[in-house]
Amino acid sequence: MLGLVENLKLHGAVLSAAKIYVGVLAATILFIATNAGVIGASRITYSMSSHRQLPEVFRRLHPRFKTPWLSLLVFAGGFSILFMLPGNVDFISRMYAFGAMLSFTVAHASVVQLRRKPPQVEEPYRVPPSVRIGATQWPLFALLGGLSTGAVWIVVIVQDAPTRYAGLAWLAAGFVLYTVYRRRHGLALATTTRAPLQLGPAVALEYRTILVPIVSGPESHESVDIAARLAGERGATIVALRVIVVPLDQPLDAHLPEQELEADHLLDDARATAETYGVRMVDRVVRSRSAGRAIVEEAERRQAEIIVLGAPRGRHRDIFGKTVDYVLKNAPCRVMIAAGKKAA
Repeated sequence: MLGLVENLKLHGAVLSAAKIYVGVLAATILFIATNAGVIGASRITYSMSSHRQLPEVFRRLHPRFKTPWLSLLVFAGGFSILFMLPGNVDFISRMYAFGAMLSFTVAHASVVQLRRKPPQVEEPYRVPPSVRIGATQWPLFALLGGLSTGAVWIVVIVQDAPTRYAGLAWLAAGFVLYTVYRRRHGLALATTTRAPLQLGPAVALEYRTILVPIVSGPESHESVDIAARLAGERGATIVALRVIVVPLDQPLDAHLPEQELEADHLLDDARATAETYGVRMVDRVVRSRSAGRAIVEEAERRQAEIIVLGAPRGRHRDIFGKTVDYVLKNAPCRVMIAAGKKAA
């Protein structure tokens, strides 16, 4: 970077000031990039382990600091020191370029694929600009970025033999480890599932999506309040779900203005409660023949870690009601019941 400054045909105090400015700026940028790369590797490892793509040992949290300490030690500590021991800084920088360009290319390709094959859960925001071709809105920045980073990655592997062999060998070892681990645990290679939540004091740290079915009554306010407090402590997102139960004698798309208006009011109240805690909330209105089935299906689509249900207590065998009983029996995640006062 200083070589570039020296060739700008500057002189005297201006050249000296430019060298200091560019030197400090470049050092800061490199420090931030190194931190993002090294610490980011441990975070990615933790996420992959949470989705059962790597051994679960990498998702263990420290009992005091609540951080993935083993991932940090291995990837932010062990591998960094191991690569620095030979002192070949040029090789390390080329390997970093190899991994970074490949990662950016895959990320851009993933954005394009999400446009081609939208997920079951709606996107909260789409980055413009886009060009519609056929039935797909193609993201221009993702296409341009993917082609650019992909071209740089190809240049790296073509022009530098040591980086090519070391980088491709690293990728091959990762694919082998992934395949062996998934086959050993009887898991499919092309699909991911979240690992069971760890028991113990660190379990609440893994809540990222909290599903809260919204009903009319004080029990719903209590469930939203509990979910908001939990989300505020853990940085999670609340998904407020209002199910409009359509009678069997009417089609699912029947005109139900009163139910839709009530759903809007209930979701507005839930959003106001969530905002007091400073947490993010996504509202969702669905139509179904069964409220319990709709709640379970939404939890599966969102990959929610916990469902917080508000339920008035009933009598005798029907302790909470049919909807809550169905969710308790069929939910794909943990369920928390915020029980209100006993029904009269």
